[in-house]
Amino acid sequence: MLRINENMSPIVPFVNFDVKVENCGLLTGELSKVLLLFNLYKIGNDEEVKQQAEDLLYKHVEFASEYPLNFKFAYGVIGLAWLIQFLKNNNLIGDDYDEFLDDIDDNLPASLKWDLEDQIYDPFIGSIGKAHYLFERLDSGDNAKMHKMLGDIVNGLDDTSLKLNTSVSWLDFYTSLHNPDGDKNPYFNLGLAHGVPSIICFLSKCVQYDIERDKCLRMIRGSVDWLLEQDADNYVFPSVVWPDGKKSIRQPYVLSWCYGILSIATACLVASTALGDKELLRKTFDMIKISAQLHTTGYSVANEENGAPNLFLCHGGYGIAYILNKFYHVFQDNELFDAYQYWADFSKNNFKENGYLMSENQGLLEGVTGISLIDLNLKYPNSGLRNWDKIFFLDLL
Repeated sequence: MLRINENMSPIVPFVNFDVKVENCGLLTGELSKVLLLFNLYKIGNDEEVKQQAEDLLYKHVEFASEYPLNFKFAYGVIGLAWLIQFLKNNNLIGDDYDEFLDDIDDNLPASLKWDLEDQIYDPFIGSIGKAHYLFERLDSGDNAKMHKMLGDIVNGLDDTSLKLNTSVSWLDFYTSLHNPDGDKNPYFNLGLAHGVPSIICFLSKCVQYDIERDKCLRMIRGSVDWLLEQDADNYVFPSVVWPDGKKSIRQPYVLSWCYGILSIATACLVASTALGDKELLRKTFDMIKISAQLHTTGYSVANEENGAPNLFLCHGGYGIAYILNKFYHVFQDNELFDAYQYWADFSKNNFKENGYLMSENQGLLEGVTGISLIDLNLKYPNSGLRNWDKIFFLDLL
C-alpha cells in the first residue's frame, strides 16, 4: 500500500491506487492516476512513488495491446499515447514505449480521416482530442507527419465551417445526438468541453506552431465574432444555440470549465493572443471580473446526488478556483485573487467535511484524482507537472 504524506495534499489519501486496469480512459479511468503519481514523484522525489507510477503505466500499455484500438482521447489509447509522450517530454520515462507510439502513429491517420468526414471535432472523442497527442509529439521533435495531420484538421474545419455573414461557426454532431431534452438535430455548442471554444483554442495553438497560420487566424476571428454575437446581455451566454436561433440559457451565469462564462473567457483569452487583439483582451477581462464577483451574489455550485457540493474540475469548486487562479496570474488583479481564494477555501472546507463522499468518484475530470492534481499545482507551482492542464486548454501562462 502506497503511503502518502498528508501534508503534501489532504486529498491524495482519498485516491485509491490499488486498482485493476480495465480501460485506458485518461479523463474517467484509472490512467489519470499515473499522471498523479508522477506528479507526486516530481514534487517529493520518492522512488517508491515513481516505481508505482511506472508499474501502473506498464499495466495500461499491456491492457491496450491486448484489445482492439479505441482512438478516442478521453476513453481510448490516444489519451494513453499522449500521457506517454508527455512523460517523455518531461524526462520522467525513457524510450520503452516508442514501438507502442509508432503503432499509434501508423493507425492514427485512418481514424482522423473518419473524424473529419463525420465532422466530429469534439476534444473527448474527435479530432481535437487527437490534436493534444499530435502537439505533444511535435514538442518532441517528431514533426513532418504530425504537422500534416494537424494541418488536415485545420483544413477540415475550414471546409465544414458555416459562414454566417462575416462570422463562422461549427455544428456539434456529437452531443446533440445524445441530448435528452432535444430532437437530436445538430446545434452550435458554446462549451470548452464539446464546442466552439475548444475549436478556437485549437486554432490558436496552431498559430503558435505556424500551422496553416493565415487560415487559422481567419477562422479565429470569424468564430470569436460569432461567439460574442451570442451574448444575451452583459456576457450571459447560452450553452447551445440551434440553427433557427433558439438558445438554451439555464441560468444567467454559470461557473464551470465545461461551459459558461469561464469557458468563453478562456477561448477569448487565447484568441486575443493569437490575433493580437487588445479590445478582445479587454472584453475577456470584463468577463472574468463578472465571474470573480458571482460568489458575492449568493452563487454556489450544485450539490451531487450524495448531497455534497460538487468540487470537481469540470464544474465544481476546485475547478473554479483553479481557473480563477490562472486568470489572476494573467491579469494580476486583486479581485481575481480574492475570488480564487474564496473558491479555494470553499473547496478545502467542504472536502474536509465530505471527502469520504467525494472519493466515490476517482477520475480526472470529475473525481478526486483531478482535484488532487489541482491541489498540488496550487501548492507547488514550481516543482510539479504544471502543464498537464493543457489537455483542458488551461495552459494560459
